[in-house]
Amino acid sequence: MRRVMEEIVRSLTEHLAQMNPQQRAAMVSRYPKAWATRPRPQTLRQLAARLIGKAEPRAEALPLGELQLLEAAVALADHPRPATEPATCDRAALSRLVGVGASVTEQRVNDLLDSLTRWSLAWPDGDRIMLHPLARKQFFAPLGRRPVGDPPMPERAPLLPSAPVPSTHSAPRQPGSGSSALDQVDRILAAFTPPWKSLKKGGVSAADVRRAGRLLDCPPDEVRLWIYLADRLGLITETYGRWVCTPKVETWRGTPPSDQLLHLISAWSGLPALPLFELPDTKRPGHTVPVLNPVAALSAAVDQRRTVLSVLEDLPPGCGTQLGPELAHVVYYRRPCLFAPRVLDPDHAPASGDACASWRLPRPALDAELVTRTVVREAELLGLVADGALTDLGRALLSAADEEALCQAVAAALPLHNRAAVLADHTVLVPGIPTPPLARLLASVCDLERKEAHSQSWRITPASVRRFFDDHPGTDPEDLLVRLADASTTPLPQTVTYLVRDTAARHGHITVSAAQSVLDVRSEALATELVHHSDLRHLRLRQVAPTVLLASARTSTVLAALREAGYAPADKLDSAPSAPPSAATKATEESTLPAPRPFGARTGRPAKGLPRWLSELPDDRSTDSQLSPLARLIHEQAPVLGPVDCTALAEAIEAGTTVHIEYQDYGLQHTTATVTGPHLNDQNAVAGPRKELPYPVALKKIQLVLPRQTPRSREQEPTTEPYDAGR
Repeated sequence: MRRVMEEIVRSLTEHLAQMNPQQRAAMVSRYPKAWATRPRPQTLRQLAARLIGKAEPRAEALPLGELQLLEAAVALADHPRPATEPATCDRAALSRLVGVGASVTEQRVNDLLDSLTRWSLAWPDGDRIMLHPLARKQFFAPLGRRPVGDPPMPERAPLLPSAPVPSTHSAPRQPGSGSSALDQVDRILAAFTPPWKSLKKGGVSAADVRRAGRLLDCPPDEVRLWIYLADRLGLITETYGRWVCTPKVETWRGTPPSDQLLHLISAWSGLPALPLFELPDTKRPGHTVPVLNPVAALSAAVDQRRTVLSVLEDLPPGCGTQLGPELAHVVYYRRPCLFAPRVLDPDHAPASGDACASWRLPRPALDAELVTRTVVREAELLGLVADGALTDLGRALLSAADEEALCQAVAAALPLHNRAAVLADHTVLVPGIPTPPLARLLASVCDLERKEAHSQSWRITPASVRRFFDDHPGTDPEDLLVRLADASTTPLPQTVTYLVRDTAARHGHITVSAAQSVLDVRSEALATELVHHSDLRHLRLRQVAPTVLLASARTSTVLAALREAGYAPADKLDSAPSAPPSAATKATEESTLPAPRPFGARTGRPAKGLPRWLSELPDDRSTDSQLSPLARLIHEQAPVLGPVDCTALAEAIEAGTTVHIEYQDYGLQHTTATVTGPHLNDQNAVAGPRKELPYPVALKKIQLVLPRQTPRSREQEPTTEPYDAGR
């Protein structure tokens, strides 16, 4: 076991040494635990040991070609015992098994092996291929061979050539805007008044969905999409057996349209369901699972959605594709473990009906063609796909490499208008969605009559103009006319000018103010004294009659202030109770929308600064350093450790300092421990305080030793971001 682990660490270290920093970053950044766990590796050998111990590769994310080659390599490899130890296979034998020279080329195998190397599942080592210890666990029966009673090895393992994305036409059109999606969300929110009845088992009934479809004039499956997105954004919720709108709706309506669209596509990218697909109810034959029912959740929906879009992303610029079996084959080829098995090439399909028969499938596993049609249609409704190709917004969402580029794509997909047409009949027409400044102006001085996906109609009325002057006291009517003229694409009609001036002339003839307390004073002189008293200015007393004063403060506050000023007021018990504070003064419930999390932001990219940090790691394979006697003893007992590890452990033992070790426990699991004052016992095992190290660890089980990390500046550390495992 010790020699095998030494061999695999040596092999991976040599392979890392042959890579450039960018290639290392592409390989290492997939597993944040391997490089972000502190203390960080200080040499390439330590990085290789950390990758072997902490990396957890999963074959579910592999395309079909990589999955087939890995399965063939696992079936051909000589597996030591236990199965968690690494295995190797002969490179020439693997080429013969997959049929190099017949259906595939040697270059195709090399490309697949490079991809497996980036996943740390397999890498070349001379005339053989080294496999990660977890590669064997990815397949229950590789090529039909089980651990016990293996059948004969097949003459050829199926390895289909890469499937290019079919291009059927060119110059895909760009969608007009994302305003249709925003309009449908607003209309579905309006449909939830009055509230909808919730089903006993949770969800929305099919009758309510059909009723909403008639109101929105769209198919019921599209209604399901808008309902799911509204629920994902937290705009609707189930309360006391009813589906109602939440306080976040007001926040949503006050959000700029570009931010609304960004929130909408972000919610769709992380939606764990396929709303356009009616999932059959297994407990009730002939029925489907209700909308928003917990049973309708699909754990693989997010990865399936991303897989379909990533296939469309590979189309050349200006090219699109049509929905059908060909596109479904490519989608299935990209992530076969996400879908139900399907036959890609009858000539290479074995009797089991699939290219490989041992993959673990998610439950329920849907057909790739069904998922592809569903995802493409959803993306078309959101303006992410048009004519079988990704739009600029779709590409920006999928990559999300630059946040500014994503915002620009959202703005381009949702053109806003900063001017409107003011007509003589007091109608204001906006040919699209107004910009936030124009929307605020229209909302303050107009009444909304009609709002559609590509136009809005407002009307200026005496009541709306009066409301403007109520909300903006002291505003000059000429200033309002100037603002309306600047926002109008046509000269401001005289009828609108007369309406604004006449309403402003009549506004304010009667002033109404609030009062919470009434002071009944016996004499006019005392009333005048109270109004001008310096200690009572904060009460804002107003004299409305010779002996009657009004105060804006509560009765208890007025009584306390008068008594503190030396007066002796009386509390009139039979007086009307003071008015409660207005609703505007109460603390409102915080209602914020979830932060947008596009595909790229959700999964992340290689960490910034990671290539530079990897380029600074020294290669200690041939270090001819002078080891101390204790370090030489450690190296003899643990040849897996490099000179840096042996020196660090020896110094910690001699000086009683703190050291970080990583080792294999009795369950062959990678375990870490930080030990203060370690020492060697009679069996050449490292021991320490029981709370830090439960039992002595044999030197041969230790894989990595790092001294206590010294503080580093934030600029020197790569930013911790998870890697996108789906790309």
